[in-house]
Amino acid sequence: MNNFFVLIAGDLKRLRRYGIFWASLAVSLLWIIFIQIVDLKNLSQFFGLFVMADATLMSFLLVGVSII
Repeated sequence: MNNFFVLIAGDLKRLRRYGIFWASLAVSLLWIIFIQIVDLKNLSQFFGLFVMADATLMSFLLVGVSII
């Protein structure tokens, strides 16, 4: 558990260094809202979509930050 906090602190430091902290927070809030809208009974059907869409959104986010 001690390593978990070290990893979280390092990830937050990396997000601030590259300037994507607020964009990452916005994407996380977007996922939370989307999961709240979807019925929990059907959530398992959308799990693959969540994983693939998250990977796609994060790569777009990193490309956008690299351009800026």
